Amino acid sequence: MLKPGAMLATLAALPSAALKTVLAPFCRCRVPRRPAGRIERASRRLRDRYANLRRRYANVLLYVPLAAHVVPTLVIGFGFVIPCSPIQGVNTYSLGFLGAVLGFIPAYVAGTTIARRIGKET
Repeated sequence: MLKPGAMLATLAALPSAALKTVLAPFCRCRVPRRPAGRIERASRRLRDRYANLRRRYANVLLYVPLAAHVVPTLVIGFGFVIPCSPIQGVNTYSLGFLGAVLGFIPAYVAGTTIARRIGKET
């Protein structure tokens, strides 16, 4: 059995919030309750929204190199090179050039998909 002095020393060592919680049943005063979790719910919603934005932003950034390759290649090819060459107009050569540039897109998408799968496994 603890002596009264030892019990007070033990209670004095507790942090003030814990002390109020321990002494609450013996006091007539009420321990103020926390709000009903509004702050926690709001912060959780903001954290989830931020995570979704980060995920979307990461997906967009994944395809920036693809656009940085395909768009200038098509603009330069069809805007400057092909009109000034003997293969101007819509013919086998210009369609072949278009097919070669656009054929890069599925290869890039497949490569990034495989890389992301491998990255998730490790």
